Amino acid sequence: MRLITPVSCDSDIFQVSGKKKHTGSSEGMQNSVKTSELLPYRAKHIIPKRMEMITTAILDKDFKTFAEETIKVRTVHELQ
Repeated sequence: MRLITPVSCDSDIFQVSGKKKHTGSSEGMQNSVKTSELLPYRAKHIIPKRMEMITTAILDKDFKTFAEETIKVRTVHELQ
């Protein structure tokens, strides 16, 4: 695997508070899995299609599609 480094990268990172979060990321995701009606739908219908599109884009060296589909991914959990 070859690491591709962008020529330029514009991003904004905001830290609202230095205090410890009341709910950690893992606990928050567990709560979402238990209570969300959207997550099972996304896991079954959205994520597999997006992963197929990203995989095809990589194999076809279609970096425009790869970038467009990857940017739509909201969390790392979608790629796992």
